[in-house]
Amino acid sequence: RPGNLNLYATQNGFIDFCTNNNRRMRIGPDGNVGINNDIPEHKLDIGGSLRVTDAIYGNTSGSFSKLIIYGSNNEYSPKIEIYKGVNGRSIKLVTREGGSIQFFTNSIQRLQIRDDEIIIGKPEPQYSVDVKVNGHVLAREVEVTPGSWSDYVFNKNYNLTGLYDLENFIAQNGHLPEIPNEEQVMEKGIKIAEMQSLLLKKIEELTLYVIELKKENVEMKVEIEKLKED
Repeated sequence: RPGNLNLYATQNGFIDFCTNNNRRMRIGPDGNVGINNDIPEHKLDIGGSLRVTDAIYGNTSGSFSKLIIYGSNNEYSPKIEIYKGVNGRSIKLVTREGGSIQFFTNSIQRLQIRDDEIIIGKPEPQYSVDVKVNGHVLAREVEVTPGSWSDYVFNKNYNLTGLYDLENFIAQNGHLPEIPNEEQVMEKGIKIAEMQSLLLKKIEELTLYVIELKKENVEMKVEIEKLKED
Protein backbone atom coordinates (compact mmCIF):
# COMPACT_ATOMS: atom_id res chain seq x y z
CA ARG A 1 0.00 0.00 0.00
CA PRO A 2 1.24 3.52 -0.66
CA GLY A 3 3.08 4.92 2.36
CA ASN A 4 3.41 1.53 4.10
CA LEU A 5 6.38 -0.76 4.48
CA ASN A 6 5.28 -4.38 4.75
CA LEU A 7 7.65 -7.12 5.81
CA TYR A 8 6.62 -10.73 5.25
CA ALA A 9 8.05 -14.02 6.44
CA THR A 10 7.29 -17.48 5.14
CA GLN A 11 5.19 -19.87 7.21
CA ASN A 12 6.66 -20.34 10.71
CA GLY A 13 9.40 -17.91 9.78
CA PHE A 14 10.78 -14.96 11.76
CA ILE A 15 11.41 -11.36 10.87
CA ASP A 16 14.76 -10.25 12.25
CA PHE A 17 16.18 -6.76 12.73
CA CYS A 18 19.96 -6.55 12.96
CA THR A 19 22.63 -3.92 13.55
CA ASN A 20 26.38 -4.44 13.31
CA ASN A 21 25.70 -8.03 12.18
CA ASN A 22 23.90 -8.81 15.46
CA ARG A 23 20.20 -9.62 15.84
CA ARG A 24 18.54 -6.96 17.97
CA MET A 25 14.84 -7.70 17.56
CA ARG A 26 12.83 -10.64 16.29
CA ILE A 27 9.14 -11.03 15.45
CA GLY A 28 7.96 -14.63 15.67
CA PRO A 29 5.27 -16.36 13.62
CA ASP A 30 2.88 -16.11 16.62
CA GLY A 31 3.29 -12.33 16.74
CA ASN A 32 5.54 -12.32 19.79
CA VAL A 33 8.28 -9.70 19.70
CA GLY A 34 11.68 -10.36 21.23
CA ILE A 35 14.30 -7.74 21.95
CA ASN A 36 17.66 -9.40 22.59
CA ASN A 37 15.62 -12.57 22.85
CA ASP A 38 15.66 -15.10 20.01
CA ILE A 39 12.64 -17.08 21.21
CA PRO A 40 10.05 -14.61 22.53
CA GLU A 41 7.37 -16.28 24.66
CA HIS A 42 5.25 -13.18 25.25
CA LYS A 43 3.88 -10.36 23.15
CA LEU A 44 6.95 -8.37 24.17
CA ASP A 45 9.86 -10.38 25.57
CA ILE A 46 12.93 -8.31 26.48
CA GLY A 47 16.26 -9.93 27.25
CA GLY A 48 17.59 -7.06 29.31
CA SER A 49 16.49 -4.00 31.21
CA LEU A 50 13.60 -1.71 30.29
CA ARG A 51 13.68 2.02 30.81
CA VAL A 52 10.51 4.07 30.59
CA THR A 53 10.62 7.87 30.83
CA ASP A 54 6.88 8.43 31.02
CA ALA A 55 4.38 5.71 31.99
CA ILE A 56 3.41 2.07 31.61
CA TYR A 57 -0.30 1.43 31.11
CA GLY A 58 -2.13 -1.79 31.84
CA ASN A 59 -5.39 -2.98 30.37
CA THR A 60 -7.79 -0.01 30.30
CA SER A 61 -10.86 -1.86 29.06
CA GLY A 62 -13.67 -3.20 31.25
CA SER A 63 -14.80 -2.18 34.71
CA PHE A 64 -12.25 -4.41 36.45
CA SER A 65 -8.73 -4.69 35.06
CA LYS A 66 -5.20 -4.68 36.38
CA LEU A 67 -1.52 -4.33 35.56
CA ILE A 68 0.68 -7.11 36.95
CA ILE A 69 4.45 -6.81 37.32
CA TYR A 70 6.28 -10.07 38.13
CA GLY A 71 9.79 -10.45 39.51
CA SER A 72 10.38 -13.48 37.27
CA ASN A 73 8.44 -16.03 35.27
CA ASN A 74 8.25 -18.74 37.94
CA GLU A 75 5.18 -19.39 40.12
CA TYR A 76 6.96 -18.33 43.32
CA SER A 77 7.90 -14.90 42.06
CA PRO A 78 6.69 -11.86 44.01
CA LYS A 79 4.47 -9.49 42.08
CA ILE A 80 2.77 -6.11 42.08
CA GLU A 81 -0.88 -5.94 41.06
CA ILE A 82 -2.41 -2.55 40.24
CA TYR A 83 -6.20 -2.59 39.94
CA LYS A 84 -8.49 -0.01 38.36
CA GLY A 85 -12.16 0.45 37.63
CA VAL A 86 -15.29 0.66 39.75
CA ASN A 87 -14.77 -2.84 41.18
CA GLY A 88 -11.32 -2.22 42.57
CA ARG A 89 -8.95 0.68 43.13
CA SER A 90 -6.04 -0.86 44.97
CA ILE A 91 -2.40 -1.90 44.77
CA LYS A 92 -1.35 -5.35 45.96
CA LEU A 93 2.21 -6.34 46.83
CA VAL A 94 2.25 -10.15 46.81
CA THR A 95 4.92 -12.59 47.99
CA ARG A 96 4.85 -16.34 48.46
CA GLU A 97 5.27 -18.15 51.80
CA GLY A 98 8.53 -17.21 53.48
CA GLY A 99 8.91 -14.00 51.48
CA SER A 100 8.73 -10.45 52.75
CA ILE A 101 7.86 -6.96 51.56
CA GLN A 102 10.48 -4.35 52.45
CA PHE A 103 10.47 -0.56 52.26
CA PHE A 104 13.75 1.39 52.12
CA THR A 105 14.77 5.04 52.23
CA ASN A 106 18.36 6.20 51.84
CA SER A 107 19.32 2.52 51.33
CA ILE A 108 18.13 1.71 54.89
CA GLN A 109 15.24 -0.65 55.61
CA ARG A 110 12.42 1.21 57.36
CA LEU A 111 9.55 -1.29 57.21
CA GLN A 112 9.31 -5.04 56.66
CA ILE A 113 6.16 -7.15 56.37
CA ARG A 114 6.63 -10.87 56.91
CA ASP A 115 4.30 -13.86 57.31
CA ASP A 116 3.39 -13.20 60.95
CA GLU A 117 4.73 -9.78 61.81
CA ILE A 118 5.35 -6.20 60.78
CA ILE A 119 8.75 -4.75 61.71
CA ILE A 120 9.25 -0.99 61.78
CA GLY A 121 12.89 0.04 62.04
CA LYS A 122 15.91 -2.23 62.07
CA PRO A 123 15.11 -5.89 61.27
CA GLU A 124 16.17 -7.38 64.61
CA PRO A 125 13.14 -9.27 65.96
CA GLN A 126 13.88 -11.29 69.10
CA TYR A 127 10.57 -13.12 69.10
CA SER A 128 7.47 -13.40 66.95
CA VAL A 129 5.08 -10.48 67.35
CA ASP A 130 2.35 -8.86 65.27
CA VAL A 131 4.04 -5.45 65.12
CA LYS A 132 7.51 -4.61 66.38
CA VAL A 133 8.91 -1.07 66.43
CA ASN A 134 12.66 -0.72 66.91
CA GLY A 135 12.61 2.95 67.82
CA HIS A 136 10.51 5.77 69.24
CA VAL A 137 6.71 5.81 68.90
CA LEU A 138 4.80 9.10 69.09
CA ALA A 139 1.02 8.98 69.40
CA ARG A 140 -1.77 11.16 70.75
CA GLU A 141 -3.52 8.15 72.24
CA VAL A 142 -2.86 4.43 72.56
CA GLU A 143 -5.71 2.08 73.46
CA VAL A 144 -4.75 -1.26 75.01
CA THR A 145 -7.22 -4.04 75.79
CA PRO A 146 -5.95 -6.05 78.80
CA GLY A 147 -6.86 -9.65 79.46
CA SER A 148 -7.70 -8.90 83.12
CA TRP A 149 -7.81 -6.06 85.64
CA SER A 150 -6.86 -5.72 89.30
CA ASP A 151 -10.05 -4.68 91.08
CA TYR A 152 -10.09 -8.07 92.81
CA VAL A 153 -7.82 -6.40 95.39
CA PHE A 154 -10.95 -4.83 96.88
CA ASN A 155 -12.66 -8.19 97.38
CA LYS A 156 -13.31 -8.88 101.06
CA ASN A 157 -11.41 -12.17 100.94
CA TYR A 158 -8.30 -10.67 99.33
CA ASN A 159 -5.18 -11.61 101.28
CA LEU A 160 -3.32 -8.32 101.69
CA THR A 161 0.35 -8.69 102.56
CA GLY A 162 1.18 -7.25 105.96
CA LEU A 163 3.29 -4.09 106.06
CA TYR A 164 6.08 -5.76 107.99
CA ASP A 165 6.23 -8.63 105.49
CA LEU A 166 6.23 -6.09 102.66
CA GLU A 167 9.07 -4.19 104.32
CA ASN A 168 11.14 -7.38 104.62
CA PHE A 169 10.53 -8.28 100.95
CA ILE A 170 11.67 -4.86 99.78
CA ALA A 171 14.75 -5.00 102.00
CA GLN A 172 15.74 -8.40 100.57
CA ASN A 173 14.84 -7.88 96.89
CA GLY A 174 14.95 -4.15 96.23
CA HIS A 175 11.58 -4.03 94.43
CA LEU A 176 7.88 -4.60 95.07
CA PRO A 177 6.41 -8.12 94.95
CA GLU A 178 5.26 -9.19 91.45
CA ILE A 179 6.98 -6.18 89.86
CA PRO A 180 10.04 -7.14 87.74
CA ASN A 181 13.38 -5.74 88.79
CA GLU A 182 15.50 -3.38 86.72
CA GLU A 183 17.62 -6.15 85.21
CA GLN A 184 14.56 -8.05 83.99
CA VAL A 185 12.99 -4.93 82.50
CA MET A 186 16.17 -3.94 80.66
CA GLU A 187 16.55 -7.44 79.23
CA LYS A 188 12.95 -8.30 78.31
CA GLY A 189 11.05 -4.99 78.40
CA ILE A 190 7.52 -4.76 79.75
CA LYS A 191 4.06 -5.58 78.48
CA ILE A 192 1.98 -2.42 78.76
CA ALA A 193 -1.37 -3.99 79.66
CA GLU A 194 0.18 -6.39 82.18
CA MET A 195 2.28 -3.67 83.80
CA GLN A 196 -0.61 -1.22 84.02
CA SER A 197 -2.66 -3.90 85.74
CA LEU A 198 0.18 -4.63 88.19
CA LEU A 199 0.68 -0.94 88.94
CA LEU A 200 -3.04 -0.52 89.56
CA LYS A 201 -2.87 -3.53 91.90
CA LYS A 202 -0.11 -1.86 93.90
CA ILE A 203 -2.06 1.42 94.01
CA GLU A 204 -5.15 -0.39 95.25
CA GLU A 205 -3.08 -2.26 97.86
CA LEU A 206 -1.57 1.07 98.91
CA THR A 207 -5.09 2.47 99.24
CA LEU A 208 -6.00 -0.42 101.56
CA TYR A 209 -2.88 0.23 103.62
CA VAL A 210 -3.81 3.92 103.94
CA ILE A 211 -7.37 3.02 104.97
CA GLU A 212 -6.02 0.56 107.52
CA LEU A 213 -3.59 3.13 108.91
CA LYS A 214 -6.37 5.73 109.02
CA LYS A 215 -8.51 3.39 111.11
CA GLU A 216 -5.60 2.73 113.45
CA ASN A 217 -4.99 6.46 113.69
CA VAL A 218 -8.63 7.13 114.60
CA GLU A 219 -8.54 4.37 117.22
CA MET A 220 -5.35 5.85 118.69
CA LYS A 221 -6.96 9.30 118.88
CA VAL A 222 -9.93 7.82 120.71
CA GLU A 223 -7.63 6.08 123.19
CA ILE A 224 -5.64 9.28 123.69
CA GLU A 225 -8.83 11.27 124.37
CA LYS A 226 -9.93 8.67 126.91
CA LEU A 227 -6.55 8.90 128.63
CA LYS A 228 -6.87 12.71 128.76
CA GLU A 229 -10.29 12.43 130.32
CA ASP A 230 -8.99 10.03 132.97
